[in-house]
Amino acid sequence: MQTPAAKSSVGIVAFVPDAWQEQRQARHHIAEGLAQHYPVLWVSPPHYGETFRKKGIGRVPKATGLNKVSSYLWIYAPSVPADYKRSGKYRFSILTAMSSVYRALWRKWLLRRITLLTRQMGMRKVLLYIWRPEFGWTLGRLGEAAAFYQIDDEYSFNPEADVPISKEEEKVIRSVDAVFIHSKTMMRKKGQINPRTHYVPNGVDFDRYADAISAGSSEPADLQSIPHPRIGYIGHIKRHIDLELLLKISEARPDWAVVLVGPVREDHAQIRPSLERLRGQSNVHFLGGKAASDLPFYAIGFDAAIMPYMVTPYTRYIYPMKMHEYLAAGKPVVSTDLENIREFADVVSFADSSDEWINEIARELHGDSESRRRDRMEVARVNQWSERVRVIHEVIEDTIERKAAGVSLAAS
Repeated sequence: MQTPAAKSSVGIVAFVPDAWQEQRQARHHIAEGLAQHYPVLWVSPPHYGETFRKKGIGRVPKATGLNKVSSYLWIYAPSVPADYKRSGKYRFSILTAMSSVYRALWRKWLLRRITLLTRQMGMRKVLLYIWRPEFGWTLGRLGEAAAFYQIDDEYSFNPEADVPISKEEEKVIRSVDAVFIHSKTMMRKKGQINPRTHYVPNGVDFDRYADAISAGSSEPADLQSIPHPRIGYIGHIKRHIDLELLLKISEARPDWAVVLVGPVREDHAQIRPSLERLRGQSNVHFLGGKAASDLPFYAIGFDAAIMPYMVTPYTRYIYPMKMHEYLAAGKPVVSTDLENIREFADVVSFADSSDEWINEIARELHGDSESRRRDRMEVARVNQWSERVRVIHEVIEDTIERKAAGVSLAAS
């Protein structure tokens, strides 16, 4: 296999919706994996101009410019703010015009900056990799040799309705050379638009969990004082999580400790009443967000792990990354019945009503064994991110070769 050094003239410019320092998502793992094959420039989104207006320059985290994460992975955070996702439609037409002009100028500035960086990095052939439809404006603007689009969520984020594919996103899907989609339900919705669409579900950094188990390190300090059995959840605490269900579980089983590890989405106003009631439960423990390197130790400290999602038009498209992480820790998993993970019914239990949840958690706690733990870890082992990146890398290489040879991509 060629190393990035041997292929340094070919590099990836990835436009992503997160700063590198934010909670690790699929895109972090994929970017790191692709950096084993190509130099990768991760372009973070800018701060909104509105953020500066509301908070003041002094309270907004400063853009970091260009930083090197590893030998072949760089992160670039634009220093100039822009309302890059906004339509610019203000009440007064003059403001609309000013917003549009500013956005156009910002885009030209960013493209010039990215072009300069790719030249400095020795990228003579650019592969464009975009993660959201709002980055569709970059297509064809960097002289890219090929373009790829990754769908790892339902980008409407609407829990109330199954929103049709936007014209903006459909245009992106049709325009790129290949599309990668994370779930089977999303494949049914968006997988027929571009014939070069590939199913690439979420994975796990298995070695990180295996190393944590082998290390046998002491539990995180804020977990040590929490009694067993611990029923744990890792991830954002937001409107898609069934907090009322957690409340019922905590009330029905005061002998269980419900442990929630992750930041709370305070901007999701609809969850505040449930949050307040949960915070009033003595057996519910909010531990806050943690560094990615620490998360395996929290999962290992659970007695059972849960994925208590609301059943909504949004969650029908998810493929929870945390499932394989829980399994890599060897833990019993109880989940809302999600179509995209039913194939893992041998190692994941599903529940609907609060009574079913309580019964399934109790059954998993009492029926756990070393054999079951090994089975779970083996499922996680064969669903590593390295395997997912292998598929993506093969598609990228095939695309480059076919385009260079003038072979129609539609024929594949």
